[in-house]
Amino acid sequence: MTAETNGVTRIVHVQITPTHDGEAALLITLGFPGGGRAKLQVGAEDAAEIMEHAGVDSAQALIGKPWAVLRFRETHWTPQADKPGEGDVAE
Repeated sequence: MTAETNGVTRIVHVQITPTHDGEAALLITLGFPGGGRAKLQVGAEDAAEIMEHAGVDSAQALIGKPWAVLRFRETHWTPQADKPGEGDVAE
C-alpha cells in the first residue's frame, strides 16, 4: 500500500522485514514532494514507540503520516543547526 505525499515528506510504504539476526523490523519508505524516495529500517522496540507517538495501532496505519512521527526522541547524532559539530559522535 502506498500514499501520495501532497507536498510534505510522508511515510508512503511500510513492510515487516527480518534483521540480519532474525528479529523483526519495519522497512519504512519515505516519499518526498519532488518524487524521491528513501528507505530506512527501524527495529521492533523503536517501531512500537513510533506507533505510540503517531497514535496508531498498526504499522500499516503509519502510511500517509508525515515523516516527523519518526522523530520520537533525541539521538546522539542529531546535529544542532545553530552549533555545528555539537551533535557529532566523539571517536
